[in-house]
Amino acid sequence: MHATDVHPEVTVQQGRSDTNNNIVGESVPATIHHVDEQNAQFPSLYECPITQEPPTLGVTFLDHPQVFEYSAIYRHISTPGRLTALRNVVHPISCQTIQRAEAINHVHYISPQVQSIINQERQSRGPSVNDMNPVTDVDRALYETTMRRLQER
Repeated sequence: MHATDVHPEVTVQQGRSDTNNNIVGESVPATIHHVDEQNAQFPSLYECPITQEPPTLGVTFLDHPQVFEYSAIYRHISTPGRLTALRNVVHPISCQTIQRAEAINHVHYISPQVQSIINQERQSRGPSVNDMNPVTDVDRALYETTMRRLQER
């Protein structure tokens, strides 16, 4: 590759120039990486902040519009902390707290229309449309143990 060649991975950020400088300081046209262009259009509310991916089974938590992967929010609720963190769960985005024993009742599946948009994004990015880390019997046992510990206090 010559000094004046443009690397295909060079991206243009929104609001930036349509040119880049190559390694010898010459102004050359920038190329836009197709995936970055798609991600800029995909709403961040539809990407799980825990897994950093569009969810295979999207849910909301505590009536906040942010979408989470069901298995990730289930584990978030199941994993106890100490003292008040044992009794309460904190929303990962809004920092709103709720009693852990009630938290699972505030997890709601997203509409089929929104899940369809998310599935299309997953397919365009290449990950499987199946949850590669689903809720397991181990996760369910942790949840049951955590709930039992709450009742004992």
